[in-house]
Amino acid sequence: MQRFYENLRRLRRRLLVFILPSAVALLIILGGELYPEWMRTYMMYLAPVALFALTVFAYSLLNTSEDLRAERAVNRRLQELQAQYGLAEGLAHVGSWVWDQKTKMIHMSGGCYNVFGLEKEHGSVSQQAFFICVHPEDQEKFKSEHRRQSARQERIDLVFRYVKDGSTPIWVRWVGTPELGEDGQLARIAGVAQDITESKAAADQLADEKAKYLTLTELSADWDWELEPDFRIREISKQIPDLLRDWSDAITGHYFWDLTTVNIPWAGETQLAQKLANDARAANSNPPARRRNDKTPEQDARILPEHLQQAREMLLQDPHAGWKLLHATLQRGERIRDFEFGILTKGRLLTLSLSGRPIIDEKTGQLLYYRGVGRDVTRENHQNLLLRLESDIVKLLQELDAQGQDESVVVREVITLVCRTLNWAGGLHMRPVPESSRVTIEEKCGTPAVQEMLSALGKEMLLLANSPEAMVLREGALLWLHRKDGNSAEFYARYQMEQLGLKAALLAPVMDKGKVLSVLLFFTPQSFEGNSLVVDLVGMLSRLLSQYMERQRLEAQLRRQSQHDALTGLPNRKYLSERLEKQLEHKQPLAVLYIDLDRYKAINDTLGHQAGDQVLVEMSRRFKDTIGPGNIASRVGGDEFILVLLNQNDAKKVEHIARQVLAAAERPFILQERAHFLSASIGVSLSPQHGTDAGTLIKRADAAMYTVKSEGRNDVRFFSPDLKSAKVAQVQLSSEFPLAIERGEVELHYQPVISSFDLQVVGMEGLIRWRHPTQGLLLPDQFLPSAEQSNAMKQLASWTIRRALQDRQKLDLHRYGNLVVSVNISPNQINEDRFLAQLKGMLDEYQVRPEMLRLELTENTLIEASSRTIAQMTALRKLGVQVMIDNFGTGYASLSYLRNLPVSGLKIDQGFIRGLPDDRGNAAIMQAIMTLAEKLKLQVIAEGVETAQEMHALRELGCRMMQGHFISAALPPQKLSEYLKKRELTGVV
Repeated sequence: MQRFYENLRRLRRRLLVFILPSAVALLIILGGELYPEWMRTYMMYLAPVALFALTVFAYSLLNTSEDLRAERAVNRRLQELQAQYGLAEGLAHVGSWVWDQKTKMIHMSGGCYNVFGLEKEHGSVSQQAFFICVHPEDQEKFKSEHRRQSARQERIDLVFRYVKDGSTPIWVRWVGTPELGEDGQLARIAGVAQDITESKAAADQLADEKAKYLTLTELSADWDWELEPDFRIREISKQIPDLLRDWSDAITGHYFWDLTTVNIPWAGETQLAQKLANDARAANSNPPARRRNDKTPEQDARILPEHLQQAREMLLQDPHAGWKLLHATLQRGERIRDFEFGILTKGRLLTLSLSGRPIIDEKTGQLLYYRGVGRDVTRENHQNLLLRLESDIVKLLQELDAQGQDESVVVREVITLVCRTLNWAGGLHMRPVPESSRVTIEEKCGTPAVQEMLSALGKEMLLLANSPEAMVLREGALLWLHRKDGNSAEFYARYQMEQLGLKAALLAPVMDKGKVLSVLLFFTPQSFEGNSLVVDLVGMLSRLLSQYMERQRLEAQLRRQSQHDALTGLPNRKYLSERLEKQLEHKQPLAVLYIDLDRYKAINDTLGHQAGDQVLVEMSRRFKDTIGPGNIASRVGGDEFILVLLNQNDAKKVEHIARQVLAAAERPFILQERAHFLSASIGVSLSPQHGTDAGTLIKRADAAMYTVKSEGRNDVRFFSPDLKSAKVAQVQLSSEFPLAIERGEVELHYQPVISSFDLQVVGMEGLIRWRHPTQGLLLPDQFLPSAEQSNAMKQLASWTIRRALQDRQKLDLHRYGNLVVSVNISPNQINEDRFLAQLKGMLDEYQVRPEMLRLELTENTLIEASSRTIAQMTALRKLGVQVMIDNFGTGYASLSYLRNLPVSGLKIDQGFIRGLPDDRGNAAIMQAIMTLAEKLKLQVIAEGVETAQEMHALRELGCRMMQGHFISAALPPQKLSEYLKKRELTGVV
């Protein structure tokens, strides 16, 4: 439409050109009547000429008008372009200039004036005036370069400093092109100038940083790298280690992942785990609020073990997952932090680490390149990998051990874990067959192809003397095979390594104290020289597995020791009860035979413990042979045995077997070239007739045995409800005992303790007695064993201490010097919550110094003392109360437990005193005990002294205190007072 109107205007103007002259001519013709003839004739000839002249004039006027309008339009457009050009110059800090060679003037654009800080009113600038403002240090360079390039008629490109405003130097880039005149000489130079002060400062800063960076990397083992915007490697620094130079030369110009052919399972593991941790945090909570324009990267979430485990599983499924994550990180323009990957160079498997950041153009926001550092972290990575693998193996061993898995399962799982962690193909465990050249192929695992190959090996394999497996078994040194040669060709063929793509194999001996227990064999698809990883891996595997096997052996040994009698090897009471309960759970009929040897104590006391042990061992063998396999024989005490006949509760058959056992016990023993005869008392209980649980059956068989003992021994009795045995009487007494304390029937008798050197009384032991209303005076052995099962013992402990302190005060014993009073007590009693407080109260009440009280605990109860018991004993010692070990030497524990018990001394059991000084065995034991006590600074009291010879022998051995019937029997309080007064009169207290 606009074009239509423009054409219409042009037509109107052209019509006007013809209409105006025509109108003038018409007026001349029409107005001719007004003029004379001659004038009309003249005008007739003149009219065409006038018409033509007017037409030409009008057309000229029209063209002039159009030219003026066009010029005005061009000027307006030119002004617009100049304004836009000026704006562009201002934004880019650039301006144009013309160097006039003839006038020696420089003509500048507005932008150029702004660059140099000049006023436009000054007009053109002389070359000399401009040159003066060039920085003095750059003037010579500016002048010579300008002159040389002009003479060569080449493009000028200079960077110099210009002193702007007379004081502020700016950096300027000056670019120009020479132009020649008609005479072929240089007429002018036209170009542009740009203020590059800011970019020059940034470039200088970047150069300084790079120089510092290069200096640091040269001083360290790191090497730097740069990537193009498309992530290809632009450059790797020359200070890269020689070992990596071939790889560096080959990979420059490629991507990092192009030539990395080794897929190690930990490549990118940390980065994957970090991503999983960050994703988990983002899914579970809102991200932390961040300020606007805050470019600080958000802090990473903490990596948890499950994140690492998940990352490892991802890498096992896709070994390139780490590289994919790196590529995604680069595409997002994010930092790279410690990305690890493996390379194979010069036969070495190395692990490298990359860290870097993007370099961004601040104005455009475009990625210029990536820059970072790389490190060889092989050793560090191997150490971390081995630590992680060791931790995983230890955890696995603990889990499998807790599950009760056998050794074969454990070893197979360890092989699987190693292969999964290192991305190896599989492995097996072989053990040498004693005194042969064969090995057993045991636990094995691997890829399906490797599993098939291992299964084809069979269960046993014959080894040649020079085979790699035989060498490792013989020499105990690891062997890493990574290339096929004459020595390993048969090995490669035996395991089909080439067909399966297996490039290397590791033979790792499992050692224990210099002895090869077995060999682990691993296969890997990667061929590289054996390095510290292989050496350390073998050492770690050998150590962990040998420790595991040794621990299993020791645990089995300890388990057997805890379940079996050390002397005879028979099950002990605890293990017997467990096995008995398992049998009873299935409601199987059985018989329990409780056996006590008659006259054993006489042999043990007269011929010594060695002879006694011989009797017990031989008797155990006879009992096992008599009842036969499938039944249970156990030793439950000194000379007590329990036999269990499984699937048998017929009374006649059981009695027949019991009498065979009795006959076996009666056969003579040859001891010290003489025949000795023993017998046995056997009590029998049957299940289910006499009970359905182990405790009841054993207790009732024991009661039946006690009946035999009381009726003359050497016989067999079955349990019956109406047994009137001493065992039943004991139970009756135990039920009466609590009332006996309340009725005042319980009392303390005191046995004096004397010094072996001056025979003075230094103490006394309070021994409990029960003055029964019908049975008379009862000794502790008659009622305490059963009473210990009741709550009366707690009451008795408090009563005993109170009575001992009360008697000491009543008898006015303080006048005889430091007489220490001793009482017997059990760990259970001192573990009572208020025991210490009550004891302090009693000491204060009776005004007895704590060191004048001695508490005696039997050795057997202290062997299994709890931490609370030991703490209470420590508190007693701090209070000043003495704690002694009673019946020392009768326990089954090592003497080493003495170091951990806060005791003041030992009371040696009378069994070690009997027969001194003639009994060399007891003399040696006493000498050892005295030496031990002296080293540990412990007091020693010998109890049960019955002869003068024993007393003199103890004195010679260095025993300072003793007690026994030879010195004095246990005396009631009044008799004790008389005893002390009598000794006082004779001069000996």
